[in-house]
Amino acid sequence: MLPLTRSRNRARFFGIPFSPYKLFAAGEQGAWYDPSDFSTLFQDSTGVTPVTGVEQFVGLMLDKSKGLVLGNELVTNGDFSGGSTGWTLAASWSVASGIATKVAGVTDAIQQNISLVQGKHYKVTISAVAVTGGSATIRMGNNSTVLATISANGDYEFILTPAGTNGIFYVYGNGTFGGSIDNISVRELPGNHAFQTSSAKRPKLAARYNLLTYTEEFDNGAWTKGGGGSVTITPNTNIAPNGTLAADTINCVTGATAIWTAFTSSSLVAGTYVLSCSVLKGKSFNLTLDDASANGAGVYFDGTTGVGTNVFLGSGWSILASSCVTHPSDSNWWLASATIVRPTTTASSNAGIRPNVNNSATYNGNCTSGQTLVIWGADLRPASQATGLIGPTYQRVVDAAVYDTAGFLPYLAFDGLSWSMGTNSIDFSATDKMTVWAGVRKISVSSTQVICELSADTNTNNGSFLLSCSNTANRDYSFTPKGTTAPTAPAFFTPAVAPDTAVITAQADISTALGELRRNGVNGTASTGSLGSGNFLTHPLYIGARNNASLFFTGWLTSLIIRGAQSTQSQIEATESWVAGKTGVSL
Repeated sequence: MLPLTRSRNRARFFGIPFSPYKLFAAGEQGAWYDPSDFSTLFQDSTGVTPVTGVEQFVGLMLDKSKGLVLGNELVTNGDFSGGSTGWTLAASWSVASGIATKVAGVTDAIQQNISLVQGKHYKVTISAVAVTGGSATIRMGNNSTVLATISANGDYEFILTPAGTNGIFYVYGNGTFGGSIDNISVRELPGNHAFQTSSAKRPKLAARYNLLTYTEEFDNGAWTKGGGGSVTITPNTNIAPNGTLAADTINCVTGATAIWTAFTSSSLVAGTYVLSCSVLKGKSFNLTLDDASANGAGVYFDGTTGVGTNVFLGSGWSILASSCVTHPSDSNWWLASATIVRPTTTASSNAGIRPNVNNSATYNGNCTSGQTLVIWGADLRPASQATGLIGPTYQRVVDAAVYDTAGFLPYLAFDGLSWSMGTNSIDFSATDKMTVWAGVRKISVSSTQVICELSADTNTNNGSFLLSCSNTANRDYSFTPKGTTAPTAPAFFTPAVAPDTAVITAQADISTALGELRRNGVNGTASTGSLGSGNFLTHPLYIGARNNASLFFTGWLTSLIIRGAQSTQSQIEATESWVAGKTGVSL
């Protein structure tokens, strides 16, 4: 059973750093997905193109539960050290000096029969040398299914998932292909790897937390200049706190308002936010957040003393805190911030940085002719992400696809519309117990959304489970395990309305009708009613949607671990601590 309370951090066992791999050391069935490990991510579903950075879509995410240790070699004489042994060569192919060579002129193949297991994954590697022209395709099972293309010298690798149990491995050169191949290998890559074959439906790797864009380029059109454009920006006038010539100057005329940026409600839902900016000392200013109307909140900061005063507070809005301290990197600058509660979600929002009229705590939205303010490094993010656990408290953002990533925790983003992943069938038929850990951020929820689900639909499939989130029926997170019957009511946790970042742990035991869920180390409400009988069964695992087709998740995944076993209190707490470190959550 899940521990009643979190007794202490169990991130280490006997002084040895904990790894989720230990959860599978006795051969437990399951999966461990870690989006922070770029070596396990590929842009395509066949593992040809690795993910090298954020803002790339993920078509294949490897399961680390089996250690990513390759199985036995299935190719006979893949280095051709035994001549042509094991291979069938067409007329234009020959083997000599440990390589296979094709001459241009005829389209044909070199091939070998290989025994495979349907649904398993295999890593295929091949080297090409002395390519003089044309292309060769790597094919499996039949000569019409192309897995990869060779058109230049180099080492090629990809992940093969066969549709059948046996197949023929081909290297099929077209008529103009000339060149040599060597070091052909096919080895099983154990694990329940998640993939998405449709390029339009793949989730995206990201690490962006600052909701603003052009955070050091206030002359950019993303920043609206008040007073019909009578506020101007002179770029790169001063050395910024980071030592670069990147600080900008706001120049005002009488009656002009200052600058702000607008963005849609899909980026800014109701909640608590921290707006911050670096400001050169000596000039007073306001930080404001509003809903593109007169309703919002703002703080006045004295440019000499740094003292903050609330001067703008609309209906339902509140200011929880404000701060203006000497910048840790440059004593000539203030680092100012305001923590503001936004009560509703509306069509657009404004984050403002404004010179203050007459350096007064009385705010009327205008500035004085000739007044200037030197600023740099604007940042707006949910308050839960402003503690430094997920990275620095300032993130430079150029545009939606270009931003600083050093020190920021990456995550796999799901759009709530079509992005999702799934696995081949996973055989859990040997166990009636299950433990699930997930590092999640749900952003916007109006109905049930699938975080992960074992089977195409828990409602119609026995031996399955559903981990989901919603803002309805007082079940902000819920877990529905099912043997031959579903519980009368699922395990759930509330309150935890979106937006919410959390480490979710769920545990089930069909034989004892146990279904439990907790958030950030705090237990929720257990399921009620029988789960029926039997074990969990053999089903695909779907991530971010039901059957890749509905109940799409709007949010992030930082970690997902599925273990077909009941876990001890120490295992639960150690894994929660590990997931929390990937999620930016303090337990």
